[in-house]
Amino acid sequence: MNAYVMLELIRDRVGEAVASSGIGSGSSQFLGDGTLLAQLNLAQRKAWMELNLQPVEFSLTSTTLTPANSVITLPSNCAKPVYMEETSTGYPFDLKVSLEERKLYEYPLDRSSSRFLTAYRLGNTLVVNQDSYTTGVTLWYRKRIIDLIASLGDTSSTTNTLVIKSVMRPSVTNDYYNGATLEVVGGTGIGSYTVSDYVGSTRTLTVTGTFSTDSLFGTVSDLPQEAEDYIMESAIIAFLAKPSAAIDPKYFEFAMSNLSRAQKLYREWISTQMTAHRRIRQTSIH
Repeated sequence: MNAYVMLELIRDRVGEAVASSGIGSGSSQFLGDGTLLAQLNLAQRKAWMELNLQPVEFSLTSTTLTPANSVITLPSNCAKPVYMEETSTGYPFDLKVSLEERKLYEYPLDRSSSRFLTAYRLGNTLVVNQDSYTTGVTLWYRKRIIDLIASLGDTSSTTNTLVIKSVMRPSVTNDYYNGATLEVVGGTGIGSYTVSDYVGSTRTLTVTGTFSTDSLFGTVSDLPQEAEDYIMESAIIAFLAKPSAAIDPKYFEFAMSNLSRAQKLYREWISTQMTAHRRIRQTSIH
């Protein structure tokens, strides 16, 4: 389910019609389009946190990195390093060493008598406990969730280009939406696509296809489909709890019940995805 469809469902649940000019252009409603999307993204991050606080491997990805003088710069979308090994030899690193413990596990460059590698986290880097370490490594890590975006194509949306309307508060970071799945659900270019590039200063998505200012689109969450109901119910409650929202208390109670049910089902689904390590791992220092 893409972000546009999710926003439409949320508007229906809170009893507010979409502006006649379409998503991304109306701001006079009690729930402005940009505000609505921002709350949806906060709810998505909450669902992402609940998933990644458990021993599940849903959002894992890997990349190869080259240390510079024992320092490995983490990818910009890395939320948490999980496992690392030398690419050429497969020797694993112990990443559970803290900065305070680093001297206890430090080794010289010559490790002929030991294959025990360690690294500790320092800001957005991993520091290998060996002097002048430059051997290539493969890192597995948990990815940060990409915020959802939905919009009508803004001016300059054309062949291979979709421009996000500023009212939708898109990211200003270059490449932020790269790799996201995008669905055009109305207007020119209906179909499913992958974002290959993004320029934050101009809010421009590079997507192979033909588009225009009538192209209505939304990105798809990186979370599993099982999280969608929980994300929407969380966003709905955030709006219904707004001080200026005048709603029937019984409806708010009904909405809270829906959120509780969705959260329970989501957490139960997460529990079925947990990995169990069947072996006892032993490590030693020689």
